[in-house]
Amino acid sequence: MVDTIKIVLGISDPMKLDCGRFSPLTIPQLMRGRGFNKTNLNMAKQYAKLGRYMPRLTLYKRFNEIAPYYELGVEFSAPKLLLGNNFEELTGADLPLLLEALQRALDELVGYVFSIEDLRKAPIIAFHPSKNIVLPHITACRAVINVLAKLDITMVYDMHRTDYRDGYILHLHTNTIDIAFYDKLADLRTARKSTKRAYEKEPTLQSKIVDKLIIENEKNILRYEIRLNKRIKIKQTYPELNEWTLNSMFNEEICQKPLLYHWQKITKSIDLISMDADKPYEILHNLIVSKNGKTLRQNLAITAGLMITNQVGYRDFQHLVSGTADTSTWYRLKKELVFPKRTRLDWVLAIDKALHDFNPVQETSLTKHAFDKTVDFGKLSIIDFEKELNV
Repeated sequence: MVDTIKIVLGISDPMKLDCGRFSPLTIPQLMRGRGFNKTNLNMAKQYAKLGRYMPRLTLYKRFNEIAPYYELGVEFSAPKLLLGNNFEELTGADLPLLLEALQRALDELVGYVFSIEDLRKAPIIAFHPSKNIVLPHITACRAVINVLAKLDITMVYDMHRTDYRDGYILHLHTNTIDIAFYDKLADLRTARKSTKRAYEKEPTLQSKIVDKLIIENEKNILRYEIRLNKRIKIKQTYPELNEWTLNSMFNEEICQKPLLYHWQKITKSIDLISMDADKPYEILHNLIVSKNGKTLRQNLAITAGLMITNQVGYRDFQHLVSGTADTSTWYRLKKELVFPKRTRLDWVLAIDKALHDFNPVQETSLTKHAFDKTVDFGKLSIIDFEKELNV
C-alpha cells in the first residue's frame, strides 16, 4: 500500500496563504527575491507533541519563459494523516476520506481551502509504495534480512546493511530509486529515542495501535518499501498511465506492481540460500543424486562454492574471486552454483503470498489484545482502564 506521497499544487497568489509559519524565507521575501528559491513549513514535531500528524510543505518559486510562478509541495504519509500510524494500511476506497483530511490539514496550516478536485488531480512527484508483512511467528526480521543480503543482487544497486542493537536494515539504492527491508517495530523503537538513527525520520505519534505493538512486542513485522523520489522514475515505473496524479495512483494495483517486480528480481536466487547452512555432505549427496552430468570433482567444487555463498553471500564471494581472476571467471563459476530444486522456505512463501494477495494490514492483524491503555514513554507505565475501574 502507499505510504508517503508528495504532490504539487499550483498557487496563483502566494499571499493568500498564511505567511507567518514559513521559514527561512517569509512569503514576501520569496516573492521579492531573484531566481529560483523555496521556503518551508514543517511543524511535524510541534503537532506530534499534541498527538497529531501534519504534512510538510515547501513553497517553490519557479520561472517559465515569461514570469515567475509558484507551487506548493505537500509531502505526507497517507495512513498517518488518516489513521495516526502507518502500521495499518489504506486502500483505494479510502481516497475520499484522505482528501478531506488533507484539505482540513492544509486549511489549518496555511489558512487556505484547496478544493477536493484540485487535491485529487494534483501531480505526484514522490511516491513510496510499501507493505507491512506480518511474518510467521517463529521468523525474526533480522534472520530474513540477513538472508536477503546474501542473495545474488545486481551490482546496479548500491547495498548498505545497517546493524544496530534493536534492528537491522537492508538498503538498496540507485540515483532514482531506494528499496529498503527493515524491522518495522525495531525502527519505531529507535525513532522513539532518536529519529536521526531511524530509517523513518518523521516523529512518531503515541497512537493506540503503536503503543500496543511496542508493549506487546510479540509480532515480527517486516517493512518492505520502495521510494520513487523523482517524477521521471515515477513515469518510467508506470508508463501505462496517462497522468500521474493522486487520483490515478492511489490504489492497490499501482502500489503492488513495483513491490512485486523488485521482490521477484531480488529473490530469484533465494533457493540457493537457507536460514542455516546445509551440511556439506547433504549438499554433495543432493548434487550427485540429481544426475546433473558433473563429475565428482566438479560436484565437490560446486559444494564448496555453495557453502561459501551461504556463509558470506554472492557479493563477498564475487569480490574474492574477482581479486584473483578476471570477470568472466566469476560468471562461469556462478552458472555452476545451481542447487537441485527443493521446497522454498516457509517465510519466503509467506512473503510471496502477502505480496500477491496484497490485503491491507489492519489492527486485528497486529495485536491480540483489545484493551485501552495510556503510555508514558518516559517510564513506560501502562494503565489498563478496565482494571482501574474494577469492571
